Amino acid sequence: MGRTTLSRLVSFGLHIYGIWPYVPSTVVFRLYWIIALSTTQVFQYRYVVMNIHMDDISKYMDGVSSAMVSSLFYIKLIILWIYQRIFYDLLQMMSADWQDSTLNRCSSRVMIDGANLARRTSRWIIGMQSLNSPNVAAILVKTLIYYISMNVEAFIYCFSGEHLTAKSKMIGSAAYDSLWYDFPAKESRTILFLIVRSQKSLTITSGRIFDLSLERFTSLFDDRDWSARRFTSLLKRNMGRTTLSRLVRFGLHIYGIWPYVPLTVMFRLYWIIALSTAQVFQYRYVVMNIHMDDFSEYMDGVSSAMTSSLLYIKLIILWIYQRIFYDLLEMMSADWQDSTSNRCNSRVMTDGANLARRTSRWIVGMQIGSASFYSVGVLAANANSPETLEPYARELILKMELPFNISTDFIYTTVQSVQFYHLFLVACGITIINSLLVTLIIHVCGQIDILRESLTNISKCSADSMDKFTLRSLIIKHQRIIIFAENIETLFTYIAFMMLLSDTIIICCLGFIIVSSLNTPNAAAILVKTLIYYISMNVEAFIYCFCGEHLSAKSKMIGSAAYNSLWYDFPAKESRTILFLIVRSQKRLTITSGRILDLSLERFTSVVKASLSYISVLLAMY
Repeated sequence: MGRTTLSRLVSFGLHIYGIWPYVPSTVVFRLYWIIALSTTQVFQYRYVVMNIHMDDISKYMDGVSSAMVSSLFYIKLIILWIYQRIFYDLLQMMSADWQDSTLNRCSSRVMIDGANLARRTSRWIIGMQSLNSPNVAAILVKTLIYYISMNVEAFIYCFSGEHLTAKSKMIGSAAYDSLWYDFPAKESRTILFLIVRSQKSLTITSGRIFDLSLERFTSLFDDRDWSARRFTSLLKRNMGRTTLSRLVRFGLHIYGIWPYVPLTVMFRLYWIIALSTAQVFQYRYVVMNIHMDDFSEYMDGVSSAMTSSLLYIKLIILWIYQRIFYDLLEMMSADWQDSTSNRCNSRVMTDGANLARRTSRWIVGMQIGSASFYSVGVLAANANSPETLEPYARELILKMELPFNISTDFIYTTVQSVQFYHLFLVACGITIINSLLVTLIIHVCGQIDILRESLTNISKCSADSMDKFTLRSLIIKHQRIIIFAENIETLFTYIAFMMLLSDTIIICCLGFIIVSSLNTPNAAAILVKTLIYYISMNVEAFIYCFCGEHLSAKSKMIGSAAYNSLWYDFPAKESRTILFLIVRSQKRLTITSGRILDLSLERFTSVVKASLSYISVLLAMY
């Protein structure tokens, strides 16, 4: 008991509540809790039944919630008491795992780290529940922590299921990444069984009906210098042939995203100062004008502030994960080097690079057009309004609450020029990051096409010409594609989460402005300013969702191409290797939103439907 994953606090609690199996005092504790909880529940539900028609529904709901919490605790205890034998087996297995870990230093360290994490988490959960004191007078103070703790409880269960599922899937990935293709036939067959079994993920279910996951939780509410020289020399050899366009590369340098460059620190410092300063004035406007009469104008300020915030968050995430971006650039450069030895592969890579360049220009051009029309719409509104003759009465491009008065035309012109410059750079930054995602997806999909072409060429060859080296290169190629896609997922998953969250709100605000302005005198100026902006925000959400959909569809094609090859004519060992590839490709590659939801075209439609629903609510309220 000196070394166990269970903390002393949890072990003590399990004894007190009669959950610890086969202890003499267990019967006494269980009898106490049966009497105490049964008596309390009788009086609680008597209150619920007798006051069902009371006038104060808020007070009645308070009684219902407290009664149901006690009932939930009672049910949990009964279930754990019934399955005490299973809990006893779990304790024995945990003890055996601790004994086995003493033979290996690395295993012992992992076990100790897990035990420490479990102890800290237990203290945090118990501490949060203890804040829920029934003696607090104010309703808000009494209920708020209670509400949060109930949500946290649901999150803990769902996160535990999600974490267990994710960890169990890693077993198959680790087995596939091993050098199983160099093992003898019997050993490689054993690895195959392990991979096949790990395809069935371990999980926790709710009544054996549906799995507990973070998606299930959301449904309750209905997202270095030592290697710099080597990297630079590698890029110089392939600078003429790369999937990244010059426009995107230039933008990545300007926004401090390109890793391990001397000017990166200076660019990052500039953007931190510029965006932080602008955000202070923008959100100052949002807070100080929350009760303004023109709600449409207020929504305009909210949408522009959130757009700048989204860029800020994207930049911070890319700065933090610069090492992963560095690995992606290295892998792209290595892929270009490998493609020079094969004319067909070189053609696929070149076509992908040309497509990435054209797409990047289109995305950047559309966003710059959106910023330009937005600025022109503001200037047109000022020109058409006779009330804006004085500088202080004129509308600014970006809604800001500045610390000084705009009293002269010179100050107004200066502020407008600075704001247009800032808006232009914000628009460019958003498009550069979006273009980067599109470029990376096009590159990895090109590698998938090359792998499929190689599998097709194998099927055209005779079985006698199949050699071990060819199949090994295909497996390594598949592993590189998986690693590349996982790096994209790590780099963009939280960006996608913030994008879906903020774009839904921004699209809602802009849609409300467009609809509410149709019957106003300056409708033309508002539409010029807002319509392209609205379209560009929808396009951004579509780009992310389409990239996730396209990557998933392409990854499924690997298994189909392998299955369509003449694997049944190959020798036993080679056909077994193809079988491994087919099994691994069943787990599709994807991009997630905060590792909760997969990005797909269906997800895009849900964003559009949600924003339209919010627009309807706002129109009904205002």
